[in-house]
Amino acid sequence: MTAPVSIQSLTSALRLFTTIPEGYRAAQVRRAHQGSVYLRGMFVIVDPADTTPVHGGDYLVQWDEVLPPSIIGAREKHGSWFVVPAGGGHSQVMGNERMVLVDGPYPLEGLRAKLLGRVVGYLGHECGRPIEALWPDTGMEGPGLDTVGLDDLPDQYCVTGDGRCLEPVYPHGARFHMTAIDAAEPGDYVAVYRKPDLTRHSHRQAMIKRLVTPLPEGWVPSEFWTQGDPMPPVVLLEAHNPPRTYAVPADEIMAVHKCLGLYGGPTFRITKEEARALAAQQRADRGAE
Repeated sequence: MTAPVSIQSLTSALRLFTTIPEGYRAAQVRRAHQGSVYLRGMFVIVDPADTTPVHGGDYLVQWDEVLPPSIIGAREKHGSWFVVPAGGGHSQVMGNERMVLVDGPYPLEGLRAKLLGRVVGYLGHECGRPIEALWPDTGMEGPGLDTVGLDDLPDQYCVTGDGRCLEPVYPHGARFHMTAIDAAEPGDYVAVYRKPDLTRHSHRQAMIKRLVTPLPEGWVPSEFWTQGDPMPPVVLLEAHNPPRTYAVPADEIMAVHKCLGLYGGPTFRITKEEARALAAQQRADRGAE
């Protein structure tokens, strides 16, 4: 049995990218296999302009039909994706559900699949550590009970930070003045909200981090991409303590709200119903202007 791949062998086997170059895309590996250079949870960098298979190349593939019998152990799946090495023999195929094998060279015709691009490397830190998802997969089922929807938050509000990941810029317990209507730019501190149906019991729906990459052009909260898009744009976020970059596929994001700085004024608590009513009134007032 092949030993698990270490960070050292990973960095020597794959090209390291610390950001997403223009024209390239990032896609998260949902499943991995012992001995594979692709680790579960890591983000691979894909060149969508390179869709001509060559021997020894790794490709991101989307299939839309039932897989043929040449795939050992595969089950019927639709609209999914995997990474496949193009080559002879028993090639490993990394799906988002399981590791399967392909008999012989990569059977593009048999798969009735679409090549989304060639894998050119992986997204990681300068030390070689793969960049992690902001919300790691804990395997726990069931949505969180205390989540908010896109219409539950008013134009401006205050939240209290919990944790020391932004020190020394912001301390634990800092009160942040947030805006839901001002556009966020790289370098801003933002609250990133995950979609309620993806927020699990063990997750926090919102986290405050520093925005590293611009929000995708044309991005509309909770509407533009659907969960399961093979290559949704990826947003990079940063923490300071310890210094670390995180990645979030845009199809997981409900909203990104800009931090205006620390809030030093008085605060008062309102219920979710009161916040929703206030947000609705503010939207109506903006529409009447």
